[in-house]
Amino acid sequence: MPTQKTNGVFNTTLVRSYRCARCWGRLIEKYANGLYSVQCAKNCGGEGFLTEHYVMERKMVSAAEAAEVEANYPQLAGERMSPDELKKARRSLFGE
Repeated sequence: MPTQKTNGVFNTTLVRSYRCARCWGRLIEKYANGLYSVQCAKNCGGEGFLTEHYVMERKMVSAAEAAEVEANYPQLAGERMSPDELKKARRSLFGE
């Protein structure tokens, strides 16, 4: 992840308003050797940031697309995932 030598104000904005570009997880701020760094809280190794607004918008679009598939393909609607399968799918899709 990028590292900035700043007074921390810029990093606070990143932590609050942005998510990891790889897993969409929260960001954390670390301070070491006079440098602030912002990185994924899950330490997924992703590089870059996305706005939280973008992430939430994508999640809503994905949910709408899933509902549309279920409505248009009733043969898939009967196949429900177990709670463990749902948890794995959500982690892989949303990083939760």
